[in-house]
Amino acid sequence: MTAYNLLKPDSSTQSWRKLLQVIDEMNLGDWLIVSAGEIDCRIHIYYQAQKQKESVTTTIMKTSIRYGAALLAARLLVRGRLGVLGIPPPGDEPANVNYPPACQLETRLSIYRSFNFHMKEFCRLHEINYLDVYNLAVDELGYFKEGYAEETAPNPAVHLNREVMRPIVLKLLQE
Repeated sequence: MTAYNLLKPDSSTQSWRKLLQVIDEMNLGDWLIVSAGEIDCRIHIYYQAQKQKESVTTTIMKTSIRYGAALLAARLLVRGRLGVLGIPPPGDEPANVNYPPACQLETRLSIYRSFNFHMKEFCRLHEINYLDVYNLAVDELGYFKEGYAEETAPNPAVHLNREVMRPIVLKLLQE
């Protein structure tokens, strides 16, 4: 799912309908942890900024606002606690050739940092639990720490390794 289209009822992934199904199955006190935005930051934000002839900052803000609206709607329905899992740092995969013009790695690093910043601030303002995975998984260059990436040959690593992710999320939930 994309953060931008999470609330869109007719999205190709049907993510809002699927999220509502999960919410319906929740028990009082359960956690709903929503994780969206990685694919937006890796590909769609830069691509849409170029396509719409707008700044990357504007596209990040539009994506954050739409994701935030979905989170507020979900919060009204959740019978337990709502959390947002921030997106992890990017892998150092090459630019996606399916969405030209390709985004340079430095620009992508900036998009990831900015999106996480805006979502963390949104969650703070709206009293939604924010699980800051990014700052626990980022190295000094802005990418995954060594050994944190899910290695799925022949594809480049773009997600956190499950063995790394599990203890990070548990630590953040305990806090």
